Amino acid sequence: MIKIAICDDDERCLAANEALVKEYITAQKIIADIHTFKSGEFFWHDIQEGQFYDLILLDIEMPGKNGMDIAKSIAEHSPSSLAVFITSYQKFAVDAFEYSIFRYVLKNEIREKLLPAIKDALFYIELQSDQTYEIRTTTQFQKVPYKNIIAIRKDGKYSIMVLFDSEIKIRKSLSAIHKELDSEDFVYVDRSCIVNLVHIVKLDEMDVYMSNNTKLAVSKKRHRELKEIINMFWGDKI
Repeated sequence: MIKIAICDDDERCLAANEALVKEYITAQKIIADIHTFKSGEFFWHDIQEGQFYDLILLDIEMPGKNGMDIAKSIAEHSPSSLAVFITSYQKFAVDAFEYSIFRYVLKNEIREKLLPAIKDALFYIELQSDQTYEIRTTTQFQKVPYKNIIAIRKDGKYSIMVLFDSEIKIRKSLSAIHKELDSEDFVYVDRSCIVNLVHIVKLDEMDVYMSNNTKLAVSKKRHRELKEIINMFWGDKI
């Protein structure tokens, strides 16, 4: 079951967005649990207390805890959630670039842009939930969901797969693992490290910041291409 949260202090917008989500998931026969919040404060506390949502539709301009405050909490406590920012002002998309936001939708374009954003997000969630990487040795068999993989780095003849709470040492080259993953979500930041795009929180001139509070160096050769890939993955920055 997919868990969806919708947060907006405007009750009319909240009801309209909920209706749009329900219409889509009903038509697609998607089983989902939808939670609505009329207060950014209440939703912020929900995230702080460890509640997880696969998809979050979030108004930015709210009294008290606004969308930017909540985005920080999502990045810290629920980094694998996909968030769609809904805003009246283009400048907020620029201000929030450092957060791993799946898509930005302007309120005056909501009829044209929100449904495609929901469709893309739910498609991506279902795709990642089904994909796993199999680790097979003479003593071990393990399936690792793609969404749990933060990064993979080279360590001599081995590769180290970095998860949220553990690391797995695999006797296989980085290039071989990348080929086996066969997914555009995993990209090189330099010759010795691959990252999962869904866990990128921020990119600056030298490093990429991941959802587990680590930063990884990006080679000069890869920086420009990585920035373009991230922009495509997160959607147009309105």
